[in-house]
Amino acid sequence: WLAARLSQLGGAIFGGEADRPLLRTVQRHLADGEPALAWAAGVRLRAQIGEAEVLDAEALAALAVAAAATGRHAAAVEDFRAAVLAAQQQTGAQDLVGPLEVLVSWAASLHEQSLGRGDLLNGPFWRWEAPEVPQRLPEAWRRWLAALPKVAEYVGPVEVRWAHDPATGARRGRGLFVTAPVKAGSTLLASWPVAQARSSAELVAAMRRNARHSSRARAAYANLDDGNKERVLPEPEAANAVFGTATDEAPPPDAPYVEPNFLGIINANCFSRQADWAAVYGLPSMLNHDCSGHGATALKLVVTYLDGAIIFRAARDLEVDEELCHRYFDTEGALSARHALSQRWGFLCDCRRCHFEAAKLPGTMLGRAVELSLAAKHLGEQLEALRGGAASDAHVALLRELLALCDAVEKASTAEEEEVWSDEDVGWCFSLVKPLCNASLFCLVKVAEGASRGTQLMDADEASALRCLVLKRIAAAWEHSERWSFDHLMNLHMHWAALAKRQLEDVEATSHARRRCEQGFLVRFGVDAADLALGTPGSRALGLLKCLKS
Repeated sequence: WLAARLSQLGGAIFGGEADRPLLRTVQRHLADGEPALAWAAGVRLRAQIGEAEVLDAEALAALAVAAAATGRHAAAVEDFRAAVLAAQQQTGAQDLVGPLEVLVSWAASLHEQSLGRGDLLNGPFWRWEAPEVPQRLPEAWRRWLAALPKVAEYVGPVEVRWAHDPATGARRGRGLFVTAPVKAGSTLLASWPVAQARSSAELVAAMRRNARHSSRARAAYANLDDGNKERVLPEPEAANAVFGTATDEAPPPDAPYVEPNFLGIINANCFSRQADWAAVYGLPSMLNHDCSGHGATALKLVVTYLDGAIIFRAARDLEVDEELCHRYFDTEGALSARHALSQRWGFLCDCRRCHFEAAKLPGTMLGRAVELSLAAKHLGEQLEALRGGAASDAHVALLRELLALCDAVEKASTAEEEEVWSDEDVGWCFSLVKPLCNASLFCLVKVAEGASRGTQLMDADEASALRCLVLKRIAAAWEHSERWSFDHLMNLHMHWAALAKRQLEDVEATSHARRRCEQGFLVRFGVDAADLALGTPGSRALGLLKCLKS
């Protein structure tokens, strides 16, 4: 009976293009990037058919895509499964069964991800290849099947709250906080962009277009900061309701709508990658900025090939009620440079690192050592003069001067004065003098190049020990400024490799460097020590670093 009924429906209800305008409307909206309108048309299609009738495989697949693209992942799984059953019974549609079963698995994976399960979120997601539409599906389906998400949105144990100044207790806006203990490397949230474009200039048009067909986009814009200091921001409860994993709907035709300040929203919330991509997100925009390695508690990864999804992972173990922050910009520079960058975002950063450089460091012995190092402008000129030449005694002489300045900073940090400096304080100081450390490493590389060509400029053992020392200082600088960044992980790996090359002369230091390196790759990538396999021909470290850099 079912086979006969499906055959009848194929010739009657869906016999020709004129008989299925609502299905074509669903597909057109999907192809045009308007999933909420596609879902609304799908609701009308189901109502038109009625409970007594049966949809064919193509219609059910289109409805499944509309469901997934609006965040209804359980419904998408059901519709794809129904599409498989329909194809099995539908005359001439048996070739669709296999490809549709692939789409069932795809939708089921999205559903798992939306619940915080699945390889993409809790495993090494860089191994997880973006699914592709099966080749055996009709070519006409491909335009609307492209709307099937490649990653699901997920909100972990986080919520929006009012953030307060730790010194004064004054309210300073909204922030994102953890509501349960979180282990380092755990996924905190995964979000789709509310709007994205090839550049910031095109983003306004994309936001305006999305506001026309998406209730969720409208609500997101209404809850985002637009830079207007006179405006009262919506309460955190409203932001939690809007920026969670709520499903999308088409706005009612008569719904009141006042266009927001799109440029203001972009200036206050835009995530961009150089000049080829820009996007505005909902919940990720609630994270505040921090310049310090410890304070930047969330690691950001934007995966443009996964629909522009942004994924945040915990940078360290987090306690209940800790605020999630990340770096809005490159924090490698000095205080003045970072303040200039933060002011472009409409605030003046006063994180612990900025406060340290502004109020705690000046006037101390350590501060004077840093100032002396930064004042040695002539060393930069010497470095530039030596860059293109072969290794020479001039490189060794420059190296000695650079090391003397860095040694003075380290010595000042342990001097017996009134202030006791923490490892974090010292790391921030080495971040300030990191150009000198980098220049020292350059000189050591030139010395090693000379030795490989038969020019012995300094004792090999001394050069090896100095390389370990310099890399340790550089790693400490990155540790307390841009922790788990590409540069930090690369220097951790170089530091461990340099110590290991000395054939375990300092077993404790080598073991510590190895553990720190393995911890970094575990937090950043989810790769454990066994899988990372440091020191073996099959080590994945350099390959993962290449992926991160790209």
